[in-house]
Amino acid sequence: MCKFRLRTKLKIPGMLRIFRKAAPDDLPDEALLRQYRQSGDQHLLAALFSRHVPLVYGIGLKYFKDQQQAEDVCMAVYELLVNKVLEHDIQHFVGWLHALARNHCLMHLRKAAVQREENTPPELMQSADQRHHTLEWPEEEAQLKALRSCLSGLPPAQQQCIEEFYLSGYSYKEIAQSRQETVGRVRSYIQNGRRNLRICMEKLIHRA
Repeated sequence: MCKFRLRTKLKIPGMLRIFRKAAPDDLPDEALLRQYRQSGDQHLLAALFSRHVPLVYGIGLKYFKDQQQAEDVCMAVYELLVNKVLEHDIQHFVGWLHALARNHCLMHLRKAAVQREENTPPELMQSADQRHHTLEWPEEEAQLKALRSCLSGLPPAQQQCIEEFYLSGYSYKEIAQSRQETVGRVRSYIQNGRRNLRICMEKLIHRA
């Protein structure tokens, strides 16, 4: 077994089920990666990443001890993959992905530490014990139902951009061209939509 794979099965939050597995199980990671590099078809990249969401999510939990931030790590790492896998000669995808996710977490932590030191009086800084508790999510069927419900409740622009990026596999540039808007605007729709999805799903979980 690859040393980078998680030994325990994590409960993956419903929002991360937006990554749908669409590739044959018998197709190796490197073959799927090669097909993506040749075609640029983001469906292939999403299928590849879906295999390793538990790994990236687990890394996020390890460094942040917070479910929401671990979800953000998964989303951010996927967005990084779109271009980075085209820029690097990747021989062993899982090990490379592990390093990418770890480095992303460490960079984020360093930036956050610097910002706290610059902007926050020491006596007001939060301790590690004041972080949000990890939420318990329901089983898979309830998660998918909540995800569909929350997606349909997003503002139209956010819903469309999230579905086209994560489900249909379009790039920021392609979505921007189809909407006749800037790439920055599309990125904003996706980021705000992700935040609204999380808020909506948390409310549904608390009601359950």
